[in-house]
Amino acid sequence: MKHKKYQILEIYWLDSLHSSGWQKESEAQLSKEKAIHKSVGYFLREDEQSILVIQSYQPNAEEIMVDGVMEIPKVAILKVKRYGS
Repeated sequence: MKHKKYQILEIYWLDSLHSSGWQKESEAQLSKEKAIHKSVGYFLREDEQSILVIQSYQPNAEEIMVDGVMEIPKVAILKVKRYGS
């Protein structure tokens, strides 16, 4: 899927779950409710494995500055909504 730079994306993605502390192997269970997150950001770039979105950018700087960089692995992405052109 081709996205335009700085296009607003709403990404639904599946996160890993973790429990700590010793427990019997037979008692280790899969979670009934998966950790699904929704993140919204400006598209920056992607490669074969990940998509990079940012929270903010400063377009009028001599060199564009970005903040709130988030990399989401594509294998975790459930759905992407695009906003704007």
